[in-house]
Amino acid sequence: MTSKVDQIDILYMRAGSGHISAARALEATLKIKWPEIKVNLIDIRDVLDSVDILKKYTGLEFESIYNWQIKRGITRGLRPQLKIGQSLIKFYGSNLYSKLYEYYLNHKTNVIVSVIPNFNKIIARVAEDLSVPFITVMADLADSPPDFWMEPESKNQMIVCDMTTAVPQALQMNIPVTRIMPVRGTMVHPKFYQEHLKCDYHKYHGLVVYGGYGSKRMLDIAKMNIPSDIHMIYVCGNNPSLREKISSLTISCDRTVVGFTDLLPLMMHQSDFVIGKPGPGIINECVVSQVPFITENRTMFQEAENLNWIRKHKIGYVLESFNDLLDGIDGVLRNQLLFKQNLATIKNNTVFEVADYLAKTC
Repeated sequence: MTSKVDQIDILYMRAGSGHISAARALEATLKIKWPEIKVNLIDIRDVLDSVDILKKYTGLEFESIYNWQIKRGITRGLRPQLKIGQSLIKFYGSNLYSKLYEYYLNHKTNVIVSVIPNFNKIIARVAEDLSVPFITVMADLADSPPDFWMEPESKNQMIVCDMTTAVPQALQMNIPVTRIMPVRGTMVHPKFYQEHLKCDYHKYHGLVVYGGYGSKRMLDIAKMNIPSDIHMIYVCGNNPSLREKISSLTISCDRTVVGFTDLLPLMMHQSDFVIGKPGPGIINECVVSQVPFITENRTMFQEAENLNWIRKHKIGYVLESFNDLLDGIDGVLRNQLLFKQNLATIKNNTVFEVADYLAKTC
């Protein structure tokens, strides 16, 4: 079957690693299934940078501040920061609209896909005025209204979202069902769907991941008295200082410490459990890889619903704190079969469903 579109633009931003991961997952899937489509990944900052008031007067970018906070585990104050950012977007909305409209007057495309929150009202206006289909693919399992992912007043925003958490929210906002595409979970890179045979059956393997920038919380975990029959893998991302600190620890537990790596899908398939921050990306990567997930009841406000999602689907443990981590690891290893059964009931094909929708429908 031939695609109905020739070109798709995917708008992302560099705040955290979830948005760019979602964009790359969709890009990779489109290239595999629909190679005739030209896919453009566009950092919205590159388009709107000249009207960034924060950068103009302070020299600082919001994304850089946010990533600095995440790297150091500073999550308090993020909600007030978001409200300030949303207020600035609303106040300078006409300037942002003009800049984005001008960009798309000179860069024609068949479809605009957003994998970012906060800017969807402006993107929807531009897309409507230029008669271009607009789809928001949520990179979170739930919305954090108002003005985050879903825009009820936008008549042309198609919303792709999790059927158990976000779809009820959309219906409560009176968004028509014709503008909702229900899916199971968020988009996961196609590499995670490839099967990998486990190499070492004589040892348990635990994987610790905290997004693309790591977290000092990983250092706390590495200092714990992990049983010696468990090989721990720490993925520190773009955080060389963290990698060096964990590598230099004198501990009895066997470990591997890496920075940013393209081998995460393989590592996850080799693991018996994953420990990390409850971001929607890592949770759904665990679902696809069929690996239990362990986290703690401590996260950013927009990810709070993810904890309920883990509990509801019984795919791991949400510990009150990592003071109970060793008990959590023991529980996962003793109940591996049960967790595998629970994971097997969730069929996340979101990225493939979205790719086909874009190619066949738009």
